[in-house]
Amino acid sequence: MGLGAAPFILIAVLWVIGVPVLAIVAYVRVGAVKSAAQAEAAQLIRRIYALEQRLAQIEKGVSTLSAAASAVPPRPPCLYLYLHGHPQFPRLFQAHTSLCQAGTTRRRFRSQCPAAR
Repeated sequence: MGLGAAPFILIAVLWVIGVPVLAIVAYVRVGAVKSAAQAEAAQLIRRIYALEQRLAQIEKGVSTLSAAASAVPPRPPCLYLYLHGHPQFPRLFQAHTSLCQAGTTRRRFRSQCPAAR
């Protein structure tokens, strides 16, 4: 063996020693990343579960509100004029009462009465 083979032998020895060392380091780092990812996934699952519980409570509240709202009768059109503080409410109320007795809807009442617009 001459001097020309020494660098190749040195490279082969480093290869035989270096590759397993790098593989072990990579394996250890992948294990650490994997455990961190599992911990983060568990935390995300807990947060999603908590959000689902809150969403279920909100849906339950909305369903009870919609059930309560369906039990409330709709306001008659005369309350529209009163609640909006129309200055000619007494005169319009009399006109509205006569139109309601004739079966006029709110839309038709507003189109027939210029002060209600």
